[in-house]
Amino acid sequence: MAVRLFRHFNTVMKLYIIDNYRDKYPELKGKELTDRLIEDCLEMYSGKRPEILRTSRGKPYTELYMMDSDTGESKKIHFSVSHSGSVFACIAGDVPVGIDIQHRRKASAEKIAQRYFTEDEKRYVKERGEKGFFELWTRKEAYSKLTGNGLEDVMAGFDVLQRDDVEFTDLRLEDGAWCSYCVAKQPV
Repeated sequence: MAVRLFRHFNTVMKLYIIDNYRDKYPELKGKELTDRLIEDCLEMYSGKRPEILRTSRGKPYTELYMMDSDTGESKKIHFSVSHSGSVFACIAGDVPVGIDIQHRRKASAEKIAQRYFTEDEKRYVKERGEKGFFELWTRKEAYSKLTGNGLEDVMAGFDVLQRDDVEFTDLRLEDGAWCSYCVAKQPV
């Protein structure tokens, strides 16, 4: 498992990447596998084994808190997960966060952009091609995971280029695999 650290304002986010994640617990599938992987990642993050709960819309969360080593303040742990192909990702921190991974696949980028993207986003895709499309699509899905609204947000055609409520970070995990995460902005 690879772990990457990212600083966002006053917090450190940890991104856990598990390659061939289905091999880790071959007896588990679906939600049970996802929850076990989340538990593993959050135990590494906090040192405590969490209970994974779900909202009425299916978004996983925990009631786990951690003590901030600098301030002594107890802070709620926020996390988000995504998987694509053989890669599973979990990002954790003390501010709301959303993540999405997409492996390259045949998709009608222009058709999808026409339906779900704003005019600025359509221009972005036209200028950047496939790379631009996957950057924006992963941002849209990451944002929908942050809000917990799921595809309802994506279908609404909200703009991910002109947002001031979140900060996006785009990564390439490997060739043909795009990843974006977004963090709710907090005062410094």
